Amino acid sequence: MFIYFLAILGVLLYFILKHKHSYWTRRKIVQEKPRFLLGSVDKRIFKSGNPTQFVRDAYWNLKKKGVKHGGMYLFYTPIWIPIDLNLIKQILVTDYESFSSHGLYHHKNDFISENIFTKEGEEWKTLRSNLSPTFTPAKLKTMYDILYNFGHHLEAQIADSCSKRQAIRIRETTASYLTDVIAACFFGIEADRLKETKREFEHYGNVITQPRPLRLLLESLLSWNLLVSLGYNFFPKKVTHFFSKLIKEAVDAKERNNLKIRVRKDYLDIVMQLMKDGGHFSFEEVVANSTFMYIAGYETSTSALSYLMFELAKNQDVQNKLRSEILSIGNNNAKGEITYEDLSKMKYADMCITEILRCYPALPQLPRACTKEYRIPGTDQIIEKGTLTLIPIWAIQNDPDYFRNPTKFDPENMSSENKNSNVEDAWFAFGYGPRLCLGYKFAAMQIKIALLNYLRNYKYTLNDKTPENLTFDYDTILLCPA
Repeated sequence: MFIYFLAILGVLLYFILKHKHSYWTRRKIVQEKPRFLLGSVDKRIFKSGNPTQFVRDAYWNLKKKGVKHGGMYLFYTPIWIPIDLNLIKQILVTDYESFSSHGLYHHKNDFISENIFTKEGEEWKTLRSNLSPTFTPAKLKTMYDILYNFGHHLEAQIADSCSKRQAIRIRETTASYLTDVIAACFFGIEADRLKETKREFEHYGNVITQPRPLRLLLESLLSWNLLVSLGYNFFPKKVTHFFSKLIKEAVDAKERNNLKIRVRKDYLDIVMQLMKDGGHFSFEEVVANSTFMYIAGYETSTSALSYLMFELAKNQDVQNKLRSEILSIGNNNAKGEITYEDLSKMKYADMCITEILRCYPALPQLPRACTKEYRIPGTDQIIEKGTLTLIPIWAIQNDPDYFRNPTKFDPENMSSENKNSNVEDAWFAFGYGPRLCLGYKFAAMQIKIALLNYLRNYKYTLNDKTPENLTFDYDTILLCPA
C-alpha cells in the first residue's frame, strides 16, 4: 500500500508540475518549451544564477515564430518576454503605471537594499524627486573639476606604464580612476583621506560586485519577508557597516567645515542639505543611495570604458578620429585645457559611447514587475499582477533588423543620418521612460574625461595576450567580460 501511495503521489506531483509549465499556454501566449524542473533554463543556471543567455535565446526563438511577445520559465516562475518595440515602449512609457517596479529585492528591515533602483510606487517617486536636482547640468558642472583633477592621476598612471614599457591593464587603470571619482563625489572623501581608505574602499567594492548566484536565486524564488525573517541581508553586514561608517565620517567632517560644503557642492553636500531641509532624507537613505551610486557608477562605467578602449585598440581608424576630435578641442584653448562646456562639443565621443553601450549594455536585460493586472493591447491576453517581465536589451541592440552590422563596433550607427531610423526605437542602454537612469549624464561625463586622458597623448593597440573576441561572465547581472 505504501508503494502504491508513493506512486500515486509521484504521478500527482508530475502532473501538478506539468500544469505549472503550461501557465503561458493556458493564457494563449506562446512559450519556450520548458524542461522538467528547470523550465526554460538548463543546469548552467546553477553556476551563474543569471538568466541573460536564456533571455537572449528566448528573444531569437520567439522572433522566429513571428510573435510580438512570449513566455519562459525560471524553474517554475513564469517570465514574460516582450520583443516588439512598440509593445516595449508602451510598457515603459504609456502603460508605465502597470510596470512601475523593477521587481528586485528590497525590504525596509534591510535598509541598504532600499535605493532608487529597487524602490517602488510613491516612495520611488518621492526619492526620485529628491535626488533629481543632484544631476542637473549646473550641479554636474560643480563636480567637473573633481573629475578633471582625478583624470590627471589617470594620465600619470599611463605615463608610468609607458616609461616602464609595460602593457596597460585597462580595466584596472579605469577602475582605479572611477574609484577615486566616486569616493570623492558620492562619499565626500577628500584626496588626502582617499589615500588611506582607497584599498579598503576597493576591497568592499569588490565584495559588492562579486558573483551572487545563490542570492539571486533565493530572491527570485522565495518571499522577501521570509528571507528577512530568516536573517537574510542584501549585502554582508561588514559591507553595510563600512559604508555607513564612511558616510558618517564624511558627514561629520563636512559639518565641521561649512566653507568646504559651500565650495565643493558634490553629491554628498547636496543630500546632506536634504537631510536638513525638513527631514526629506534620513541617514539610512543617504547610505543606501550612496552605496547604490557606487555600484551603478563604478561597475557599469568601468565596463563601458574598458570595452570602448578595447574596441578603439582594434579599430585604429575610429581611435584616430576620436583623438583628432579631442586634440582639436584642446588646441582651441590657450592652455590646452578642456572645460565642462567643451564636453558638449565632443560629438564623435558621444557616438562612440552610445555605440559601445549598444554593443555591450551594462544591464543586458531590463527587469520589470507587473504591478497591476495588464491586458496586452489589441488582445484578450492578461499579464497577472506580480509577473516578472524581462526586456531583452542586449538581443534587441544586436538585432540586424535595427542596426547594420550589429556584431561590429561602428560609431557611424549613431550618426545623425542613422540615429533617427534605429537608436530612438531600439536603444535602451540607460533604460527608458520615467525610470530612465538618473545618473546617465554623470556617467557620460566621467567617461569623456577618462577618454581625454587616455587619448590626448597616447595611442593604443591590443596586447598579444588580449583576445580578439570577448567571452562574458554570466555570474553577475551585469554584462562583464570573462
